[in-house]
Amino acid sequence: MDELEAIATKQERFDRFVELNITEQVYHLAKTSIVQKAWRTDKKVSIHGWVYGLSTGLIKDLNVTVNNNKELKEIYES
Repeated sequence: MDELEAIATKQERFDRFVELNITEQVYHLAKTSIVQKAWRTDKKVSIHGWVYGLSTGLIKDLNVTVNNNKELKEIYES
Protein backbone atom coordinates (compact mmCIF):
# COMPACT_ATOMS: atom_id res chain seq x y z
CA MET A 1 0.00 0.00 0.00
CA ASP A 2 1.53 3.29 -1.12
CA GLU A 3 0.19 5.21 1.87
CA LEU A 4 1.99 2.98 4.35
CA GLU A 5 5.22 2.90 2.36
CA ALA A 6 5.30 6.70 2.36
CA ILE A 7 5.38 6.84 6.18
CA ALA A 8 8.91 7.38 7.45
CA THR A 9 9.10 5.55 10.77
CA LYS A 10 8.22 1.97 11.59
CA GLN A 11 6.07 2.98 14.58
CA GLU A 12 4.08 5.58 12.62
CA ARG A 13 3.59 3.04 9.81
CA PHE A 14 2.34 0.46 12.33
CA ASP A 15 0.00 2.98 13.97
CA ARG A 16 -1.52 3.88 10.60
CA PHE A 17 -1.88 0.20 9.70
CA VAL A 18 -3.86 -0.32 12.92
CA GLU A 19 -6.10 2.66 12.05
CA LEU A 20 -6.78 1.29 8.57
CA ASN A 21 -7.54 -2.13 10.04
CA ILE A 22 -10.05 -0.67 12.50
CA THR A 23 -11.75 1.27 9.72
CA GLU A 24 -12.21 -1.96 7.75
CA GLN A 25 -13.49 -3.79 10.82
CA VAL A 26 -16.21 -1.17 11.35
CA TYR A 27 -17.60 -2.02 7.92
CA HIS A 28 -17.18 -5.77 8.46
CA LEU A 29 -19.15 -5.57 11.71
CA ALA A 30 -21.90 -3.61 9.98
CA LYS A 31 -22.33 -6.49 7.52
CA THR A 32 -22.90 -9.13 10.20
CA SER A 33 -26.29 -10.78 10.54
CA ILE A 34 -26.66 -9.52 14.11
CA VAL A 35 -26.24 -5.86 13.15
CA GLN A 36 -28.29 -6.29 9.98
CA LYS A 37 -31.16 -7.79 12.00
CA ALA A 38 -31.00 -4.96 14.52
CA TRP A 39 -31.31 -2.37 11.75
CA ARG A 40 -34.15 -4.30 10.11
CA THR A 41 -36.06 -4.18 13.40
CA ASP A 42 -35.37 -0.44 13.84
CA LYS A 43 -32.86 -0.81 16.65
CA LYS A 44 -30.53 2.14 17.12
CA VAL A 45 -27.11 0.58 16.50
CA SER A 46 -24.04 2.63 15.65
CA ILE A 47 -20.56 1.29 15.08
CA HIS A 48 -17.68 3.68 15.69
CA GLY A 49 -14.00 3.33 14.84
CA TRP A 50 -11.72 4.30 17.70
CA VAL A 51 -8.17 3.30 18.53
CA TYR A 52 -6.46 3.29 21.92
CA GLY A 53 -2.85 4.45 21.96
CA LEU A 54 -0.83 2.24 24.30
CA SER A 55 2.01 4.76 24.43
CA THR A 56 -0.23 7.77 25.09
CA GLY A 57 -3.21 6.28 26.88
CA LEU A 58 -5.49 8.31 24.59
CA ILE A 59 -8.44 7.22 22.50
CA LYS A 60 -8.38 8.51 18.94
CA ASP A 61 -11.65 8.86 17.04
CA LEU A 62 -11.04 7.71 13.46
CA ASN A 63 -14.18 9.51 12.26
CA VAL A 64 -15.71 6.37 10.82
CA THR A 65 -19.24 5.55 11.94
CA VAL A 66 -21.94 3.35 10.44
CA ASN A 67 -25.51 3.91 11.64
CA ASN A 68 -27.54 2.05 9.02
CA ASN A 69 -27.49 0.12 5.76
CA LYS A 70 -27.51 3.24 3.64
CA GLU A 71 -23.85 3.73 4.54
CA LEU A 72 -22.89 0.34 3.08
CA LYS A 73 -22.61 -0.79 -0.50
CA GLU A 74 -25.99 -1.87 -1.87
CA ILE A 75 -24.99 -5.54 -1.96
CA TYR A 76 -24.86 -5.62 1.87
CA GLU A 77 -28.20 -3.96 2.46
CA SER A 78 -30.77 -6.35 3.86
